[in-house]
Amino acid sequence: MKSLSISLTATVVTATIFLGFLFNIAYTNWFDHQEFELEILKSNASSLANVIDHSENPSSIIATWNSASPISLAMVPSDSIRFPEALAKQFLTGDGVVLSSPKGVYAHYFLARSNAILEVKLDPLLPAPKQPLAQLIMTLCFYGALGFTVLLWLLPLIKQLQRLNVVALKLSEGNFLSRVTPSRFSYIRNIEQTFNHMAQKIQQLLEDNKLLTRAVSHNLKTPLSRFRFGIDILMDEPLNSSQRKNLSHLERDLDAMETLVSCLLDYAKLEEGSVAIQPTCIEAGNVINGVIAQFNHSNNLTLEATLDENLIINTDERLLTLILQNLIENAMQFAASRVTIAAFHSPKGIKVTIEDDGPGILCDDIERLIKPFQKGEQALSNSINNKNHGMGLAICKKLAQWLKIQWAIDRSPDLSGARITLNIPYR
Repeated sequence: MKSLSISLTATVVTATIFLGFLFNIAYTNWFDHQEFELEILKSNASSLANVIDHSENPSSIIATWNSASPISLAMVPSDSIRFPEALAKQFLTGDGVVLSSPKGVYAHYFLARSNAILEVKLDPLLPAPKQPLAQLIMTLCFYGALGFTVLLWLLPLIKQLQRLNVVALKLSEGNFLSRVTPSRFSYIRNIEQTFNHMAQKIQQLLEDNKLLTRAVSHNLKTPLSRFRFGIDILMDEPLNSSQRKNLSHLERDLDAMETLVSCLLDYAKLEEGSVAIQPTCIEAGNVINGVIAQFNHSNNLTLEATLDENLIINTDERLLTLILQNLIENAMQFAASRVTIAAFHSPKGIKVTIEDDGPGILCDDIERLIKPFQKGEQALSNSINNKNHGMGLAICKKLAQWLKIQWAIDRSPDLSGARITLNIPYR
């Protein structure tokens, strides 16, 4: 930041001084030469007055001059014009006195031998007076040139910030290998290096977290398998009803732990980005019907589907199926009696809605629920859904990002439960 501040200050100061100097020269040459021209005219008029004063016939010279020159001469009595004391001394010593009146600009010279005053009208040879519009144009040109200079300085900075923004967007999308390439002459070199250091730290923390998740998950699978094997052996032994009931509880808890480990492994795999995306042209209606057919819902749960025809999209069928499986399963877990699925065409793709008549999701919980291991208040208070570990929406979010699917969670206007809307692009 120090180099940036110094560079900006130096650019503005240097540009102001240099441009001010150039425009001052231009202004002097174009507008401020009136005084210089006036001095030249006074000098020439003084020489002319000296010639007339020493001539034998001043009136003849004046008449001849007036007939041949645009500058008019006139000789008036010395007492016809009264000058202030300071100008009178200047006038009597031979220096001309220039006076301006509504009739024009006149130079007055004392003719000692004739005891008269020579009036020289200077208007025809004087440059045009300064124009306010011209001065305004010069001022605007100065500030325009200064602004253009600052803009030239800003262009490299804008490009550097755009490059930094591109890398930041890649990081936000999960590409933690992206880095900014610092330029030797970059204004924000320190910021770029700090940004890269931050990205490196984030990448290292995520890698450590993934490694820990994989290690814990894999290491848990072995004792869980042994636990499962031990329960199966005990189930074959002669046990009373109380013992078998306790073993059933243990087996149910073991199922929940195995499900949790499986979710951990799935999410770790997604975080690593090791799942390859293979887009193909598919009919989304067939995919949805295939997912619905996988669920053996109870008799008191109605699963309805309303699908448009020819829902052709180009996406990864396997990943889309995984998204739909998680969302429909989640809706069925919380539904009281009814789940509806609708898919129809939209301007930029197809829209899929999954609604249930369950307790719904509180607005304050929506942002939190798409994070791993997070549950809503209704789920925490619902003992039926204890096997839900809060991973479904987190997995769906990651997959949706990969497939460029936009989604939203709100309350169903028809069923009063939760509604999840997916906007799947055609390509």
